[in-house]
Amino acid sequence: MISRNLKEVSIVKCAKGKKIPIEANWQKGRAYSYDEAHKLLEQGYNIGLRCGAGIVGIDCDSQKAEDIAKTVLPQDTYIQLSAIRKKSHYFFKCQGWKINKSFSNPKNPKEHYGEIRSQGLQIILAPSQIDGKKYTIKNDAPIKEIDSDVLLRFIEEMEKDQIELSILKEVKSYSDDVNNIPILEVMDTSGFKRSLNGELYGSNQWHGSSTGMNTWVNESKNVGYCFRCGEAITPIKAIALNEGIIRSCKEPLRGQKFLQAKEIAYNKGFLKREIVPVVSNGLPVVLEVRDYRYFERLKKNKNYIVQDIIQPGTLVMIYSPPAQFKSLIILQLCLSVATGKPFLGFKTKKCAILISDQENSEQIIRERLIELRKGLKIRKKDFPLFYLNRGIVDLFNKQYMEELKRIIIEKDIKLLVLDTLHRHANYDENSANDINELYMKIFSPLIEELGVAIVFLHHTDKKGKGYRGSVDLLGMTDMVYKIMRHGKSNRFSIVNEKNRMGEIEQINGEVLFKDKEIVIDTMDNEEIKTKAVSKIIDLTAKIKKYFEDGQTLKKADVKFRLDQEEYQYSDATLKRVLSWLVEKNHLQQPKKGWYCLMELEEKVE
Repeated sequence: MISRNLKEVSIVKCAKGKKIPIEANWQKGRAYSYDEAHKLLEQGYNIGLRCGAGIVGIDCDSQKAEDIAKTVLPQDTYIQLSAIRKKSHYFFKCQGWKINKSFSNPKNPKEHYGEIRSQGLQIILAPSQIDGKKYTIKNDAPIKEIDSDVLLRFIEEMEKDQIELSILKEVKSYSDDVNNIPILEVMDTSGFKRSLNGELYGSNQWHGSSTGMNTWVNESKNVGYCFRCGEAITPIKAIALNEGIIRSCKEPLRGQKFLQAKEIAYNKGFLKREIVPVVSNGLPVVLEVRDYRYFERLKKNKNYIVQDIIQPGTLVMIYSPPAQFKSLIILQLCLSVATGKPFLGFKTKKCAILISDQENSEQIIRERLIELRKGLKIRKKDFPLFYLNRGIVDLFNKQYMEELKRIIIEKDIKLLVLDTLHRHANYDENSANDINELYMKIFSPLIEELGVAIVFLHHTDKKGKGYRGSVDLLGMTDMVYKIMRHGKSNRFSIVNEKNRMGEIEQINGEVLFKDKEIVIDTMDNEEIKTKAVSKIIDLTAKIKKYFEDGQTLKKADVKFRLDQEEYQYSDATLKRVLSWLVEKNHLQQPKKGWYCLMELEEKVE
């Protein structure tokens, strides 16, 4: 028998021995009465209670759900037990509730905990049966009417681990100053209600809510939580959502977007700026207010460190795969700037440079400095190029940073070079938070307080195409240059991948290793073409000689001989030359991958 306490509910017809409704449009179509439902059971059909219209079912599919339900849900309502698992199904009346919610283990989503069923769903009723096992009545009582905050409390307890994890992760992303902005001052909680445990709940102000209760705010923790997105809402994230910097609770607030939100927090008085009066003469900075006319009269800044390549007070990333001349080219740049000589044809403004090289030994640095100085025809040896000694380096160490600032001020350094960045601080280059902290705590103070430009060297990813690490590396820099060597030749290109000030897009050059000197010079396109043709002619003549003794060689044999002679070539050029020799009947291929002179007719076994 169906419980008499279910006389007023809407009943749907389900398949025999299954949970599936079998009539089209069952969610809004015809509902069966209490008496009609008995006839369906007699015919062997199962029956289900149609949720919605104020009726809510809670399906406990796990012991966790059972335990929480006993703690937070009223027990004086209609409760039944499922056929297979013998877990409780609670039924309540809750006007206005339309949320369907499924719960699972956040660490293992396949582990189902239970669900809240409302509009558009149904729950099989006792005494229906599955695989010969019947649903049974656990508590035959009238369906109790409850407030929505009872169900919210159930959701909160079911998702407690997930919510706490989300809050902890979000709060840890930001510093204490932004986390201490009062959440109620940046979130619109007008119309919110207060739940039994003191939390505010209501409709999400950024994407709305069909139920008007998908977001809660905990004043004591100073954080909100969106149940629809499953994401914590910190004060700084609320500001970013208010201003349209991010468009959903799920969107991360990192890099430049975080800086935008923080700037708004400063402008609206939620945060106070910390003024650090640091200048070379020790006098405090005086703040000035400037209007449009000031900027109209302001002359265009023609200052540079390397014209069209590096500007003062900027952050520059230079990256490449290994063995692409990166350190050598940057050292030439530093020598050029320190002596006022042009760098690859571009003018420089002479200034003091500080290099922290944590990659190369002092002997390697010595050889490069001496040979590059000779290649640049620099006669004097007294120029403002300084090196920090190798050793324990930590940019996040306060004492180290104070000492670094002291040296920059003392030597009047205008360009700081870090080779490579990852050897100068303990940070996760794939973490947006770590990159943001690196910029805010290290680079920004050096640039803003001391006016120094910073160039840091970096590596490519495993594929050798893009730079390694978080996209926020690109976001924090003003300029990004990639250095690419052309095969095994000594030619290279410096490609500008990001610029904010109209810097040159690409520079082509070549490294010439002469007797006890290194010359690095620029090349135009015509020079590159001429050198390429000359290289092909030279390589062709060399390969033809390998076959003069009548040998039959594989391509790998040719490569081995070239490498033995330390001859510089690329695979593409070698392939091109061999194809040309075959095409012009200088060589033949008796077998794929093998080559010999045309007059030879022996076959390769």
